[in-house]
Amino acid sequence: MYRFFLTAALICAGCLPATEAQTLIDLVPGPEGSFPADFAEAGEVTVFSGIHPDLGRELWVTDGTPDGSRLLRDIRPGSVTSSLTNFVSWDGRAYFYAIDDTGRHLWVSDGTEQGTHKVVASGGPAPQSLIENAIAGGLLFFPGNTPATGVELWATDGTEAGTRLVRNIVPGSGDSSPRQLRALGDRVVFSADRGSSGRELWISDGTSGGTTLVKDINPGSADSDPGLFRAVGDRILFVASTPDEGEELWVTDGTEAGTQLVADINAGPADSEITGMVALDDRVLFTAFTADTGQELWTSDGTPGGTRLVRDISPGPTSSDEVLGFPTGRLGAGIVFAAATPDAGYEPWYSDGTAAGTYQLADVRPGSASGIPGFEAYQVLGDRLYFLASAKETGAELWQTDGTIGGTVLTLDLNPGSETGLAATSLRTSHGALIAAASDGSTGVELLVLREPAVTSRAFTGAGTYRFGTRVGATLEVAGGGAQGSARISAERFDAAPTNAGSIPEPYVVPTRWVVRLSAGTLSAATFRIDLSTVSGAPPTLKAYSRPVPGSGSFTALATTYESAADQLVVTGVEGLGEIVLASSEPTDREPDAEVRGLALATAPNPTPGVTTVTLTLAAAGPTSVTLSDLLGRRVATLYEGPLGAGAHRIAADLSALPAGVYLVRAEAGGAVASRPLTVVR
Repeated sequence: MYRFFLTAALICAGCLPATEAQTLIDLVPGPEGSFPADFAEAGEVTVFSGIHPDLGRELWVTDGTPDGSRLLRDIRPGSVTSSLTNFVSWDGRAYFYAIDDTGRHLWVSDGTEQGTHKVVASGGPAPQSLIENAIAGGLLFFPGNTPATGVELWATDGTEAGTRLVRNIVPGSGDSSPRQLRALGDRVVFSADRGSSGRELWISDGTSGGTTLVKDINPGSADSDPGLFRAVGDRILFVASTPDEGEELWVTDGTEAGTQLVADINAGPADSEITGMVALDDRVLFTAFTADTGQELWTSDGTPGGTRLVRDISPGPTSSDEVLGFPTGRLGAGIVFAAATPDAGYEPWYSDGTAAGTYQLADVRPGSASGIPGFEAYQVLGDRLYFLASAKETGAELWQTDGTIGGTVLTLDLNPGSETGLAATSLRTSHGALIAAASDGSTGVELLVLREPAVTSRAFTGAGTYRFGTRVGATLEVAGGGAQGSARISAERFDAAPTNAGSIPEPYVVPTRWVVRLSAGTLSAATFRIDLSTVSGAPPTLKAYSRPVPGSGSFTALATTYESAADQLVVTGVEGLGEIVLASSEPTDREPDAEVRGLALATAPNPTPGVTTVTLTLAAAGPTSVTLSDLLGRRVATLYEGPLGAGAHRIAADLSALPAGVYLVRAEAGGAVASRPLTVVR
């Protein structure tokens, strides 16, 4: 059982934004729910853990469709759960640990039942944790436990033969308990407790001889307890504690001499209470405490002079208690985080590391109540960050931001009203989609798949050229206009026909449309250039129409010309924002056979329920390839690869196994490239 949701395209800030169809896949029909979690890519699919009413929590797989979502393997047969967790995607497979009848083991899956097995068939270490940040030098490092060695550092290349103990730091069965592993080039840094030196900073290249203590920061058997490791270039910034400075910010390049205190932020032996650390290109953002400012937002480039307070969000000694430190919190040149002020509870904020670039994005729940129940669940997809927020009217639902105030909006109210629709800690991006655990009120907590809209956002500065990329397939040239504040302009593409299009006189409306938005400011005398290599229809006959509000109102004709050299439709006279559509006096499924530098490409039938013919005409013989890709640019099929003679060639393609949607047929021959959209329908 599954449901589709489609929200309308709206321009106003605070309204539901335009999104593509969301699919709620009811894996376990009824009110119980499968409570999916721990999503990880494996080949072309996503594996995850979910609860089966008869089998407990076991391994599932999805390709994002109801028919492609199923139980993959009952690792611990029967009703006892296998407690699988700590999923890591690496080199086309998913790694995790699970408990079977012989204990806890490291498992691997390529998304098939045959390709899901223990890495070490018999025996091997019991992994204590797995993290993607611990992949370095072609190895996945992890703490593992055996009766003979205790908890020590292990590494695997994904094979049984390549899974080995790196070093028994505490000889015998004692534990050094490696923690907080983080890649630094082709090595990993981590903390470990040797006993005689306490818990200190270590580094490993995957060999016993190359696994060494970097520095005894707190000399003797006492701990400096290093942690919060974040890579910035060829260095790691981290937190460690000494008696004289307390817990403060340190930096290391992996050598003893290059391991230094960066700054004693809260001067003296008191801790600066650093919590959360997010790495940007050349610096980190984090929170720290001083008596004058309380807990506030700081930044550091790893030098004393480059370590400073970003902004005292809650002025004076009162803390704003920012919540940072989640690996997906980065958005563009800054981060999204939660902060509290005297007038508001925890709400979403953005910072690029400067005081002027640090601001509140939205007051989701006005007043002193918090709109952010927690930032355990948020992910970046495209140029937007999706997160869980709770408004009084909707309950906890999915929100999104592009880093601007106008672009921070509710994505969808899955369970209408004040009930919760989205489960916390369940958000993940996989294969160009957002995957979450959610309920619409009629199901238990089940699998939600949200496909990324083809949308690109750019900072708006007035007159200029704004290129929106190949997925949107358009460029906006603005001759006049004014920006306000941190304004952003966006173009969003939908591969679906517009609704309420009766005011368009042409009989054939192209099933592709665009919505242009501006968060603040004005534009005028703009030209919208559409790359027709991604649009079905005959270019010379296409006309463009627009209306201010997508989905409602009448369309107005716009001046259009076709530029054959660039294969672009040039739409002029765009004076405002709204929806732009194309229409033709000829059927839009008749694609042009226009030659592109000695290469012509056509498909028929198009749309197709499965079988179509690609007609390729070459001016000269030579090596030729014909491929099929989705709109994310991922190749899904090779239709032909080899030499072809001059003239016309027909290539039959059976696409019946592909999901419905829009794809791109791309041909290359003799240095020329041609592409045409192909729609698969069901």
